[in-house]
Amino acid sequence: QIVELADGRWLAPMAPWRGWDGEEPIGMKALAFVSHDQGETCPEHIVIMDQFDRGIYSWEVSLRQLNDGRLVATCWAFDLSAGHSELNPYAISTDGETFSPPRSTGIPGQTGKMLILPDDRILFVYRRDDTPGLWANLSRLDDDTWVNVAEAPLWQGAPSGMTGTTDSSAQELLDLKFGFPSLALLPNGSVYVAFWGEEQGVYNIRWFKLQVT
Repeated sequence: QIVELADGRWLAPMAPWRGWDGEEPIGMKALAFVSHDQGETCPEHIVIMDQFDRGIYSWEVSLRQLNDGRLVATCWAFDLSAGHSELNPYAISTDGETFSPPRSTGIPGQTGKMLILPDDRILFVYRRDDTPGLWANLSRLDDDTWVNVAEAPLWQGAPSGMTGTTDSSAQELLDLKFGFPSLALLPNGSVYVAFWGEEQGVYNIRWFKLQVT
């Protein structure tokens, strides 16, 4: 999800991965490429969340803009040494250049994506870490404090994976059975959610339409 700011910059959220040689030259952190020419070039980047110094990998970042112009970002935070995910963190930017230190959303998720609703509530759809399935969480920001309002399961298929019970986190990534939701607000006010999933060896793209009240 590319975010276009009022000053014309495009922010493209991403997270680097280690090279084939295992090296991590800039660390596993959440970043955004910055373009000043509508995507023709991306000469710089900004750091969204960086917890690499304490062994936390920041993966699959989601970046959205609130109606008041602030940016809010979430990511999947994985503690490599402990072999488990942390509660999804979030960070806020008021200038589109620097982000606040990460704080916890209180959501036990892995990969997740946000959608800002017209009333500035946040719909967060994620692969849940502590119970099987794809879940939706409705939240809001009170000033800069994330407040969870409601949650509901959308698809209760396979367990989340990434439990830290194998010797290889890379293999656990390969063994994941579903994830990476994508959200869009439709003209009638409903929300379209698509994600990938595997059942009995067959990989599919599934979708839902949600009505948020």
